[in-house]
Amino acid sequence: MRKVLIPTDFSESSMNAVRYAFNLFEGTEETEYILLNAYEVPHGGSATMLVSIGDILKKDSEIGLKKCLKDLAEIIKGRKVRTISIHGDLSSAIEQLLKKEDFNGIVMGTHGASGLKKALIGSNTGEVVKKIKKPVLIVPHNAKYVKPDKVLLTTDFKPIRRDLQIERLRDFTTMLNGEIMVLNVHDRRNSVDIEKAKITSGLEALLEGVKHSYHDIVNDDIIEGIEEFIEKNDIKILAMILRQLNFIDSIFHKSLTKQMTMHTKIPMLALHD
Repeated sequence: MRKVLIPTDFSESSMNAVRYAFNLFEGTEETEYILLNAYEVPHGGSATMLVSIGDILKKDSEIGLKKCLKDLAEIIKGRKVRTISIHGDLSSAIEQLLKKEDFNGIVMGTHGASGLKKALIGSNTGEVVKKIKKPVLIVPHNAKYVKPDKVLLTTDFKPIRRDLQIERLRDFTTMLNGEIMVLNVHDRRNSVDIEKAKITSGLEALLEGVKHSYHDIVNDDIIEGIEEFIEKNDIKILAMILRQLNFIDSIFHKSLTKQMTMHTKIPMLALHD
């Protein structure tokens, strides 16, 4: 059985991610959806006061999850759904859960972020992406579900270190009967021999068994190149391999400071390497 973890703070953006996840896996193998609400007790105050506040927040969390299930009653029909209320910041809460059980992936919403940088930096979503070594599907607050028959994987063709993440991408795309379109964006000084790179990077072997194709674009602005490809090819999900924790900073460095506006339209699947 597939297990999908969906953190929620009961905001509309997080509820949109819940609905997206339900639509995404509808009609596939049996899936268990785990709705997680993490709450934190504020620092300061007497021990007695903090215990009291903690009890109140825990109760509010549990009430919120029950209301969440009630609001989603129509779409939940026939699905296996479980709720978890846990004390702590979100990434720590997920780390605690992973000590007890495994998940195939995490689906999260963003709070009205106007670009990938705002969605990832200084947010719960960003902390989860950086700390939790699981595929994280980031769903923009206004994204509407459309069957993702085309998944774009951006790559620099460096050797893949964590085969499991690409295997999960392959399985994810196969489940949807979709295609993985592998894209490399480079400037005019750094041309790529695609036939050689797909072998040396390990991608060709890892993508065996799923429909896939390779593409390259010459553009000095990587973000612009990705956006153009998404628009021209009607991409439904963008998958990116996050190399080390400085990825988020490096992708917006200097000439790449332009925000990825496509993140307001389509979900992004973050994969660790």
